[in-house]
Amino acid sequence: MNSDNAVILKLQELATGLPAITPAFGACLAEAAAVCLEGNGHKNGVELLVSGHFSGRFKLYWPDVTQQMRRCWNDYEVTTEHGAYAIAILLIHELTQFTLIERSFKGTGI
Repeated sequence: MNSDNAVILKLQELATGLPAITPAFGACLAEAAAVCLEGNGHKNGVELLVSGHFSGRFKLYWPDVTQQMRRCWNDYEVTTEHGAYAIAILLIHELTQFTLIERSFKGTGI
């Protein structure tokens, strides 16, 4: 937490991996989120307010976005999907005792 009681979330921490996310895929998720956030005019340190069953204030940080990253993540639908995974994973990890242990496959109903 920082001085204004917002929890700091760093997208690049996904590059360390999780039981069901390799460091390489975690880095890709972080890149996608960074491209989306910057592309929508957000600046590092943007505040996220979570309310509902869980609640909290978060400040989100990401690595600098490069032109190469923008070209790589030029499919906005895919970029948004992967960026949303990144933010959701960080929030779940911070707000619950859960962690990703396995990726589901299509047709499981999950």
